[in-house]
Amino acid sequence: MVARPRPAMGATCVSVPVRCWRSAVSTLPDHHEFFGSQAGGRVCSHTPRHKLPHPPGLVLVAAHVDIITPYILCVGSLQPHKNLHRAIDAWKLVRRRRPNLELWIIGKKQGGFRDATDYRALLSQPGIAALGYVTEAKLLRAYVGAAAFVYPSLEEGFGLPVLEAMQAGTPVITSNCSCLPEVAGGAAELVEPMSTESIATAIENVLDWTESERQARIAHGKERANQFSWSAAAREYITLYHELAG
Repeated sequence: MVARPRPAMGATCVSVPVRCWRSAVSTLPDHHEFFGSQAGGRVCSHTPRHKLPHPPGLVLVAAHVDIITPYILCVGSLQPHKNLHRAIDAWKLVRRRRPNLELWIIGKKQGGFRDATDYRALLSQPGIAALGYVTEAKLLRAYVGAAAFVYPSLEEGFGLPVLEAMQAGTPVITSNCSCLPEVAGGAAELVEPMSTESIATAIENVLDWTESERQARIAHGKERANQFSWSAAAREYITLYHELAG
């Protein structure tokens, strides 16, 4: 069955301070669009439902893509603040040196945004696999098999896919703005999201890692993702409510 989009999976829609972001995620969801609200440094924390399983090895997401083809992955709604066009431009720069590198994109455009982008033309370029919505198992496999997860969003309420990728063992490249540096906690490559060159350089850096460097970064990412738990989120919410109650 193809998973359907929703505004926020398993979200606890409570505005909380920055310090509560760290406890908002115990486990990573397996698909969907991720949205959050942000105003004045307060966010809507997301608490996904269950842990991702850990399947062995690289598994195909799309039957038309060869299992040995290297790819980078983008996951999220096709909306302006997700900055997909710069991610694509950066990938095209990297592809000049690495012509076999593909870009896999999971997600579709959602209503309610003013966006004149011609996504059909944008996603029909050679080397791009636009997969739309996928099953939970296929999303996980896409994370596991990717050489890197690229998430250069301009603004986020939480940035849940960053932790998804980390827990799946995928190196993360994300923005140096909004909540993303704090959510990543030093376990991601940070880029200037308005700069295509910055994103491309980060992709090149990740692809050039030695195996030992890659495994160290993956371990760091998993450690960061595991710092987010339901129980810790509950404790911080209770503490916050007590503080607000005086």
